[in-house]
Amino acid sequence: MQMNTLFLSQLMGPVMAVIGLAMLIRQKDMKKLIKNMIDNPLTLFINGIVELAAGISIVLYHNLWNTLAAVIITTIGWLMIMEGAFGVLASKGNIKKITHSFNLGTLNPFGLIVLVLAGFLVWNGYFAFLI
Repeated sequence: MQMNTLFLSQLMGPVMAVIGLAMLIRQKDMKKLIKNMIDNPLTLFINGIVELAAGISIVLYHNLWNTLAAVIITTIGWLMIMEGAFGVLASKGNIKKITHSFNLGTLNPFGLIVLVLAGFLVWNGYFAFLI
């Protein structure tokens, strides 16, 4: 395994685990958080810039497709680039249209998906080399 895949697995895995758990445990608060962020253009813009920069950093450092962990990490980087650019470039009206079509009740499956991916990255980053 490449060292940058190992490093990013160790970094992103625990962060994603906490986010996934928050999405499952604090659903009501997460829905409010998302709604408040959508209603505040400055928050959306700043979040978009941060997400865009983080996504570009991941892709520049780790544009690898040779293992499952590498594919997951690189895909997350590319998704962050797209979502960050959308947050910066899209109007509030467009964002509201898209988020209204997205049912916030689906946080449960997304939280579970994030938690499963996080579990794989944690396992890959901290325990896979033991086997």
